Amino acid sequence: MHAIELAELAVVFVRNIPVLLTTGCVPSRAAMNAYWLASRFRHDEWSCRLARHRVEIQRPGVNFRNQQWHQIYPVLQEVLLTEPLTRCVAYFASIMAHHKLDTEFVNLAQTSFVSHLEARNRCLNLIVFGQGIPSEDVVRLNRLRKSMESLTDELIASLENIEAMKTICFDIERTEEAHQQLSGGKMTPVELAIHTALLLLSMRRLPNIDIRSGCQRLNRNLSHAILDLMPPQMFDDFGTPKTREFAKYYTNSPESDGMKVASAHPLFNGLITTKPQRSFLKHSDSERRW
Repeated sequence: MHAIELAELAVVFVRNIPVLLTTGCVPSRAAMNAYWLASRFRHDEWSCRLARHRVEIQRPGVNFRNQQWHQIYPVLQEVLLTEPLTRCVAYFASIMAHHKLDTEFVNLAQTSFVSHLEARNRCLNLIVFGQGIPSEDVVRLNRLRKSMESLTDELIASLENIEAMKTICFDIERTEEAHQQLSGGKMTPVELAIHTALLLLSMRRLPNIDIRSGCQRLNRNLSHAILDLMPPQMFDDFGTPKTREFAKYYTNSPESDGMKVASAHPLFNGLITTKPQRSFLKHSDSERRW
């Protein structure tokens, strides 16, 4: 699985967070642990490959160094592309803790976030101080970094504002301004749905994306763990994600288990979700776009 698909998954996951909060669904403990383990395994792989690269570029030879930078580029790209998902999961866990739906997942999600932040800092250090890095790679990675930072702030702005926003987003002023615009009723549900669709489209049109995958198998495992964070109550009998309004009626129905409805962001009222099955991104190698 290519890392850009995890960036797309971040958009899909965030737009379904209000349903999670409305239904009061809490991911299973096994799903939480699986997410932490998948993140940990991938971070260990990143750390080994980045450390080995740092040693290799100390050896003399321009051609040899160019070859090493060519080999490590997919990993550098992957760290930047998958950061929005890690930050959004950490913010989701903070929201659940804020509403006292679950107070344990926030620690696991925060640990994964800190590990990803460490990998990001290593990548940025290599981009700035790495010996022999091609200038065109620096430009491409810097543009990708800015795009992912903007995406992260837009996604977090679409959720409710809690204290954790200051530590998870990149530009707090821009994020709070976008949050106020979205929560102020200036956009209709249709406009919000179009906005989300445009975010997904922008992921597919990112310029100069290397088609090679850094940790293909580990990315797939992580995507499965993310999907497991969305309990079955979020989906109807056809496997389609419920809207927030439908989920509200579901939790208030006699057949529901009486779970308390958590306050969710008003911008998702009436937001029509897309119709991906729950197996989104769980396709085989032959079906991958890359």
